Amino acid sequence: MPSRRPAALLAVLALTLGLGLSACGGDDDPKSKAGAKPSSTALPSATGPGTTPSVNFATGQDFFEALASNDPDQLTAVEDLVAPQSDAAGYVRALIASLSSAAEKPAALELRTPEPGVYRLCSTTGAGCSKVTAVVLTDGKVSSFKLDGKAVSKKSVARSE
Repeated sequence: MPSRRPAALLAVLALTLGLGLSACGGDDDPKSKAGAKPSSTALPSATGPGTTPSVNFATGQDFFEALASNDPDQLTAVEDLVAPQSDAAGYVRALIASLSSAAEKPAALELRTPEPGVYRLCSTTGAGCSKVTAVVLTDGKVSSFKLDGKAVSKKSVARSE
């Protein structure tokens, strides 16, 4: 006599999958319901900007190389790597203004990346390094980071001079 157990398991599995899939979508277009708002439980796209680790690493590397240059032209060239209206954007704009008005251009720093997500901006004369951590990218652009443990902003440029 053939066992009914595998058939019963398949039926339960099919029913479970069918119920699960019907709850995930279908014709429930929020625009088709008068006055209904879209669901706030939708997950963000897993393929949008800022979701590729190698691209994020390259963005960080390019941004911090420009920061290490102490060159306002190089910083201006990478402004598109910074999230608009972010703390990092304010910091970069203030740093560009400060470097542009400086009587003497500061020496470039050496960028070191000892581990992913950590950058060190080091003096080429051996005077030490500043540690960059907690780098946050928003939509694939640098939006904030900490310099020697302190969050950057346009005000942190004035404090460091």
